[in-house]
Amino acid sequence: MEKGASGSGANPESGVSLTKASKVESTKRKLEEENPLLGKETTKPQYTTEVDEELAASKIQAGFRGYQTRKLLKESKGEQKNV
Repeated sequence: MEKGASGSGANPESGVSLTKASKVESTKRKLEEENPLLGKETTKPQYTTEVDEELAASKIQAGFRGYQTRKLLKESKGEQKNV
């Protein structure tokens, strides 16, 4: 077992990390005081979500309709070759 691992309880690296962490926290607090919107979650207006949902639904429907049309064309071409 190493002496520095569990004996003295003082770890020089943790002191450095604590200092860096406190500097980061103080800088973060200063920036939040300067800009009140920083760090706050903003939400989209409700209408944007509804529009996005409608666009997504339209894209899904268009893709499915295209799939159906391609499938029908493929089947009809197969029937024409057999005639």
